[in-house]
Formats: sequence, structure tokens, C-alpha cells
Amino acid sequence: ASPGEILTSANGASWTRQATLGHDLTNVVTDGATVRAVGQVGAMLTSTDAGATWAAEPNPAQDFGRDVAYLADAGRYVVLDNTGYLHSSPDFVTWTTANVGLYQGRSLACSDARCVAVGITGAVITSSDGVTWQTRRLGTTAPVYNGVAWSGSAFMVVGEAGANATSSDGLTWTINAAATSGTLYAVTYGGGSWVAVGASGVVVTSPTGTTWSSRASNTTQHLYAVAASGTACLAVGLNGAVTRGSANGQSWSAQTAPTTAILYGVAWDGTRWVVGGSRGTLLASTDGAAWSAFSPALDLDAVYGVRVVNGLLAAAGTPGSAAAAVLAP
Repeated sequence: ASPGEILTSANGASWTRQATLGHDLTNVVTDGATVRAVGQVGAMLTSTDAGATWAAEPNPAQDFGRDVAYLADAGRYVVLDNTGYLHSSPDFVTWTTANVGLYQGRSLACSDARCVAVGITGAVITSSDGVTWQTRRLGTTAPVYNGVAWSGSAFMVVGEAGANATSSDGLTWTINAAATSGTLYAVTYGGGSWVAVGASGVVVTSPTGTTWSSRASNTTQHLYAVAASGTACLAVGLNGAVTRGSANGQSWSAQTAPTTAILYGVAWDGTRWVVGGSRGTLLASTDGAAWSAFSPALDLDAVYGVRVVNGLLAAAGTPGSAAAAVLAP
């Protein structure tokens, strides 16, 4: 196993190693034509043939890229790194860098018009062009925010001690009452409701973020990721925990996954759920109940992020024999 391995698959079952790039890779994004990967020690790579061949691109970041997204109205890719910098580029060649002081950036989400980044400094960082960034501290305590999501009409950030806030434009924020006393790790929007998950199996829901309701997740394991399909929600976490929820996250039933790995990421690709986790775990299910492991297994130490970007399913892993596995549409 080597750092920075790239693997592709046409069906999610049979995988082909396309390249070994020499750096741990942490995330992948596409605009529908070009796949971009970011990783440690400033690694940035592009592919125009669904991950078959890759070319290194210049990157101003000297630490690993934590997250990457596409700001459609500005036509720019945005990279959040681990040392307080945000970088943007129209082509992954010419870069503009801003030091925003967002130490240990955690998450990045973009609407067509604006990006929002969060991290352990307790700040919310926003930009409409990917070049100029504004820092907003939400309240006097500035809690750590772990997750951010875009619903199609609003942003939501969630974090420690149930902290959460909403914004329709990323500029003016409403700090809501704590959703729970515990830590929230992730949030999604489904069935007309925000659904947030966190420590010790907590699940809370809210139509607007103003008033939250606690839901029985039927697990006491930490839940690190949540996604919505339009007809259901799925949350995953510690010790292979999987719990399946209704479209709006109000009712949940624990499921059994064929793993005890820590599950860090989950996505719905339009036909199935895909989850990733420690020990290179990558599983798929059409209903969230019956699971199958991809075979052969991906050559990853851990899969930290799984998501769908512009129709492309991407899994990113680090550290160790890290890889980005891209499933073409």
C-alpha cells in the first residue's frame, strides 16, 4: 500500500488502481468534467478522464487540504486547509490564498452564491467569490463548529454543546437555542427538516433550527455523519453503528452493518447508500439494512469522507495508505 493511491470503479464492486501519487489525499470534487483531489503537503491533482490519469497542479497550501467545494456563481474551486488558509482557483492552476485564521478547519459547504467554512476556532468564514473572506463569530462564547450544510435555501452550522446557527445567505446569522447538551458532529437537510447527529447517539431535528426535538436513534454510539436521500436518512458512527431514519429524521431504527469499524462518512448516490470508515471500510446498501462490502477492498487505512458532488461519488481517506476512490456516474 502506498500513500495517495487513486482507484476507480464503474460499479462500486470491482476497483482498479489508476495511480499512486505519493501524498495522502483527503477529498475529491468535480464540476462534471474535471475531477480534483487535494491532500497533504499541498498536494493537488486533476483528472479529466474520470480518474484514469492524473496531473499534479501547483498548490499554495503547505498542509493538507481538509475539504474542497465548488462555488458555481463565481466559477471557482475552494480548498479549506488545516492551518487557517482558504484557497480558490478557477482552474486549479492559478491560486488566490487568504489567511483567515481558521485553525483546524473542519467543514466547508457552498451554495451557488456563497461558501461557508467552520473550524475549531469558533468562527464562521464566508465568501461570495472565493477570494475575499469575512470572519464572523457567532455569539460571545464562539463554540467549536464541526459541521455545516446547505439545504437549498439556508446554511446550518452545528457543534459543541448543541450549538447551532442558521443563515439564508451566509452573512446574517441567527443563533438558535442549543439543540442538545452534547456535541453535534454533522448535519443534513431532508424531508423539510434539519437533522443533526452527535455524541452518544444523539439525533435532533428541527424544521427551521429555532426549536429542536430529540429523537430516539436506537444507538448509544457516537454518530459522526448523516445524509438524506429524499425518502430516508442514514446516520453512521462508532463501532460500525448504522441507524436508518425517516425522510425527516423523526423515527429511527438501528441496523446491523458487517463491520465494527468507525464509520466516518455516508452519502446517497441516487440508488444506494455508501458508507466509509476506519480500516479502509467501504460498504454499500440500497435500503440501509442489507449491506455488502466492496470487493476487492479499497487499499485505504481509513475512509473519512464520502459524498456526492455533481453526480460523482467520492471517497477520501487519510492517513497512512491514503487514497481517493472515485466512482464515475
